[in-house]
Amino acid sequence: LGVASVGQLLDHTAVAADVPFYQALGRPLATVLTGTDWGYLWLGRVGVLGLIAAVLRLPRPVQQQADKGRGAWVRHRVPWATVLGSVLLLTFSLVSHGAATLEIRAAAVCADYLHLLAVAFWGGGLCHLALSLSQELRREPAEVRRAVLAALVPRFSLLASLCVSTVIITGVYNTWAQVTVLPALRTPYGMTLLVKLALVLPLLGLGALNLLWV
Repeated sequence: LGVASVGQLLDHTAVAADVPFYQALGRPLATVLTGTDWGYLWLGRVGVLGLIAAVLRLPRPVQQQADKGRGAWVRHRVPWATVLGSVLLLTFSLVSHGAATLEIRAAAVCADYLHLLAVAFWGGGLCHLALSLSQELRREPAEVRRAVLAALVPRFSLLASLCVSTVIITGVYNTWAQVTVLPALRTPYGMTLLVKLALVLPLLGLGALNLLWV
């Protein structure tokens, strides 16, 4: 994420200054970082990213620290990192297409933020479910794997259903705010929206298949 953020900064600076990518360093970069809302939010995002890295690198508390304040705080470093990650996503929404819709800016930014949060919990949850379970259950007998999955999948499906519902509702609102006429679907934004829908529908089908049949 840090590397991608630096690349995004250089690309944005090159576009804003209308210069080649390799000429974005120096004065154009400083102007974007210190003279634009986009730059301020980029700096804030990198700062939050640094805090997330610092929180996740805290050592696990030893047994004697279990009842102390610092030990309890360190044990909850993942929830703290999740909260910081939610703040990090807000910095994207504040410079999104929704933020440029001045007539309904607050509602559009809120919808974009909820959209990002729902996608993050849904997609991140899928990755965590797949990666962690494949490691933890690999050596367990088949009946144990079945029992664990039978307990976990419905619980995750509840979270996924809430996230998908939020994605659909906020996605429809964002589409209404940005793509106000059908010819707008031929723009890069509209084409990206159609591709995204084409990717999401099979995901929904696989999720339903996994919950209801597998």
